Amino acid sequence: MMLQRVMKRKIKKMKQLYITYLTKFILLITDQVIKILNKLKAQVAKYPRLCKVKTDRRAIKWAKFNPWFGKDDYLTEKAFLFHNILISSGVKSTSKKYYNEIDRWMYLHFKDDLKKYYSMGN
Repeated sequence: MMLQRVMKRKIKKMKQLYITYLTKFILLITDQVIKILNKLKAQVAKYPRLCKVKTDRRAIKWAKFNPWFGKDDYLTEKAFLFHNILISSGVKSTSKKYYNEIDRWMYLHFKDDLKKYYSMGN
């Protein structure tokens, strides 16, 4: 009986130590993460132009005239597939040729799927 009480006290003390050290560890890690985030904020403040994303006007115009893009998962996936092919072959994604090629390719391969987006019923 005496041994059980002693063991219970030791286990309780070990749990308390575990919780104490775990809490200290979590606080230490949190402090490190906060320091890293503050460094990143400082770098972003130094170079704000690098953090801004420019929107291509052609991309917005193209998306407006292609109502299926972003709504029809199948067609959107195929457009991204062809996008990767064009980019890997050296075509700039901001060029007129890029958008013309995507339109041509989509029409050649998915004419029937595109019909529902450009029919008279829409």
